[in-house]
Amino acid sequence: MKYIRVKNWDDFQHYKDRNPPWIKLYNRLLSDYDFCCLPDASKLQLMLLWLLASQIDNKIPADVDWVKSKIMVRGKVDLQALISSGFIELYQDASTKQADCEQVDIPERETKTKKEIKKRKKYGEFGHVLLDDDQYNKLYFSFGESKCNALIKKLDEGIEKKGYKYKNFYLAALDWAKSNDIKKRSKREIHEEKLQGALDTLTRTPDIDCDNLRDKLVDLYGAQATKEAYQIVEMRAKA
Repeated sequence: MKYIRVKNWDDFQHYKDRNPPWIKLYNRLLSDYDFCCLPDASKLQLMLLWLLASQIDNKIPADVDWVKSKIMVRGKVDLQALISSGFIELYQDASTKQADCEQVDIPERETKTKKEIKKRKKYGEFGHVLLDDDQYNKLYFSFGESKCNALIKKLDEGIEKKGYKYKNFYLAALDWAKSNDIKKRSKREIHEEKLQGALDTLTRTPDIDCDNLRDKLVDLYGAQATKEAYQIVEMRAKA
């Protein structure tokens, strides 16, 4: 069975015993860049997960519906956002395979004489689909969250059932989409979502000129959406 756990849990845990009456929450969290970039809903869910972790020895079943019921929220629980930001991690018992989202070093040829190491993550119930952040983001924005997850699920299950082997899982996912007539979203829809994502991040960030913010937005949403988002924020500030 898969579980999630809070990273650096000792920082939040005050009591050695299980189920303490309270946990620590540091005010430095307000200046934490990764926390600042989380959607507001994810910030709340993260703090509730900290409380939940204190009750069950930081061993939380990776069951979204179960987690949702335990932390008592009405909206969508996005564990992947918290995993990607490094606040929680997915793992399995020692008797099973390694965690789905464990990062592994995959050598990829850049030239005949030089190799570049790209970090890829395991996706899917069986962890067969390996995608780096750029590849996952391309699938996410091209097809939307539900279709992206469906593609990964089909690819992962196909590999598990029939032993398919792929050198490039991103291209394999595109082939699956084509063969199953799963349509990409229009360029306009993709751009609007990227622009909104960049805007949401900027409006949640106290200092939009902080180090590496622009570069991180470009990596995630693209140069054009990032440029337009900054222009909109600057226009709002002048208004």
